[in-house]
Amino acid sequence: ITTTAGKLTIAAAEKFTIALADDEAYTYDGAAHHNANTATSDAATGTTTFQYQFDGDGETWVSDLTSLAKTDAGSYTINVKATNPNYSKAATTTAKLTIAKRAITLTSASDRKFYDGTALTANTVTVTEGSYANDESFQYDVTGSQTEVGESDNEFTYRATSDASSAKVENYEVTLVKGKLTVDPVVTFVMNGHGTQV
Repeated sequence: ITTTAGKLTIAAAEKFTIALADDEAYTYDGAAHHNANTATSDAATGTTTFQYQFDGDGETWVSDLTSLAKTDAGSYTINVKATNPNYSKAATTTAKLTIAKRAITLTSASDRKFYDGTALTANTVTVTEGSYANDESFQYDVTGSQTEVGESDNEFTYRATSDASSAKVENYEVTLVKGKLTVDPVVTFVMNGHGTQV
């Protein structure tokens, strides 16, 4: 009797799927954030190995999702790919990391006086709603001025500077509230032939 050993071949399955949920949106706070979810696979057998990259990073992939972190406000796409020795094709998907802009309201000061021929100005700007992250701030340029009797807005703008503590414009959703500059007329009362200005 002659026996011939046969071959038992287990072919790799063609494909499997993976998933990584979009993270809840963070709000800009000056700290680095990463997608805190865990990638999953529906592969029935074998060990699935995941790799990650931010879209646009070329061939740079990492195995630790927490190392893909961003600080500035924006919506970032994360590419995910996975391999499994029991499957012939790699699986891919994408997820999002979103950092929303920080909302603040900036308000210029209001002031008033009686007419005296000189310009009324008020150069103070305060944060009246929300807050800066950490110790950040913008530079304020207040240009409001009122000389004649009447009222006008206390105009101002804000901008980033080269200082290390300067806020970045793209990280904030800024609402401007303009104070009022008011110059009142001088009123003269005549009493016993003498004029008194008030």
